[in-house]
Amino acid sequence: MNYRYKFMTAFLLPFLSMICNGQTNNLAKEIEQIENGLMTSIIIKGKPVPKFSIHDRMKYHKIHGLSIAFIENNEIKWTRQYGVKEEGKSDPITGETMFQVGSVSKPVAAVVALNLVKEGEIELDKDVKRYLKSWKIPDSKYLKEDSVTLRRILSHNAGITNHGFAGYQPNAEIPTLLQILNGEKPAKNKKIQVDTVPGSIWRYSGGGYTIMQQMLEDVSGITFGKLAQEQLFDKILMEHSTYSQPVAEEFVGRTAKAHNVFGGPLNKNLIQPELAAGGLWSTPNDLAMLMIELMKGREGKSDMILNKELATQMFEPQFKNWSLGLSINGFHFSHSGSCEGFRTILSGHKDKGQGVVMMANGENGDNLMREIMNSMAEIYDWSYISQQEREVYDVDEDTYKKYSGKYQVNPQVSMEVRYEEDLLKVYINGDFLTTIYPESENKFFILEDRHVYTFILNEDGSVKGMSILGLTPRPLRAKKVL
Repeated sequence: MNYRYKFMTAFLLPFLSMICNGQTNNLAKEIEQIENGLMTSIIIKGKPVPKFSIHDRMKYHKIHGLSIAFIENNEIKWTRQYGVKEEGKSDPITGETMFQVGSVSKPVAAVVALNLVKEGEIELDKDVKRYLKSWKIPDSKYLKEDSVTLRRILSHNAGITNHGFAGYQPNAEIPTLLQILNGEKPAKNKKIQVDTVPGSIWRYSGGGYTIMQQMLEDVSGITFGKLAQEQLFDKILMEHSTYSQPVAEEFVGRTAKAHNVFGGPLNKNLIQPELAAGGLWSTPNDLAMLMIELMKGREGKSDMILNKELATQMFEPQFKNWSLGLSINGFHFSHSGSCEGFRTILSGHKDKGQGVVMMANGENGDNLMREIMNSMAEIYDWSYISQQEREVYDVDEDTYKKYSGKYQVNPQVSMEVRYEEDLLKVYINGDFLTTIYPESENKFFILEDRHVYTFILNEDGSVKGMSILGLTPRPLRAKKVL
């Protein structure tokens, strides 16, 4: 037998195996620490900070499926999947399970647009009206002062209306892109237009990205979904990503099911025809691969998607704290996404080549994922992720009991506040929602996020009703009925 082979088999291979096993064991411990170190976003001053397991918090937040991809040194270091695609069924979440990512569609769409900039088809700082052929931005006095450009659209300062879009049931009539832009039925939105001077203020605008979608189709001569496939998904093998709405037949078996705030499955996943603004289906693995290519592009190590100049601008503020598609805070970049029944978080450290993508198939997924981020921050020393400390106001038992009772939001939705275990707990239609803690005599906070519950009193001190800020875009009001 060859002595080199003997050395390899007797000494070197076992040694390498020990190293690999050690690394594997260390990684397993690291992941286990994260899985058991979840912490709420709000903590109570002077009280121990409790830590929870990921499985317990999935149950608490009524999340049935979760998928995570973690990046380290511009490589996918680890991935994990938890739970099932749909409540009451056994089909598990896997690395190939696709979720609707909501507004995380925007930075992906930005990459598609910037690819055409790279190829010289469009320019970042030219008036987009020169590229729009099948639709024109409505005339406005504000356009006489400055113009809408791609850079301004991507960084949300083009002066364009329409924050976001509601989506459509599969059995509903789906509007065309032109109907959406014009605000014509069956579109649910108002027409998309310019109502402030471009470049003057920052305002998040899904409407701007919808104009960009039309512009890219006019320039390329193909649908936006096909353009994204050719310019991006095929190039870096994002095999589980699509802008098809409704989702193409080939992907149907891979998709997760949307669930409401109480964990119940929604009848159907909504259709989002505003593709660039919110119509992407994807996986954490696919978006992690895209993040890696962009970070490598910024370092000049890859130009598979964008060249160094454009990749750098995706990580540098262009207006306020927004780059060409991402929220920027120093070295930290991020974007979140929500659509009915789904939540997504994309976050990273551009200088470390580090990041995470998480997706959940439930309305409370953002709360769960923030708690996971808190755990990761402790393990990976993320100073840019922090918890907010709050003090609990001293409220007597009689006051707690006074606030207890039933509250009616509308004929379909009732709330109940119960005094249990020396705390007030909120239930909606009989399902537990959250525990609330007093910050003043009549104002209460929760630990999961920054929602505020305010009890409204009559002149005689009796309880008239309750207002909840943060649960819906406008304060939700409920009248006390019992």
